[in-house]
Amino acid sequence: MCWLSWLSSEELVLWLDELNAARPPVAALPINDVVSGLPVEGPFPAMAEAIRQLH
Repeated sequence: MCWLSWLSSEELVLWLDELNAARPPVAALPINDVVSGLPVEGPFPAMAEAIRQLH
């Protein structure tokens, strides 16, 4: 599974800003804005911290 699937769009944008990295050329939309009715769980702070430590 791609690590990005563990991040929310909001987390991704915040992290990119913190790292002074360019944002992707496409809009970072919440998954429920793309697929309505899809069951979504999270965020998972423990997983987010583990991913953050990789960078």
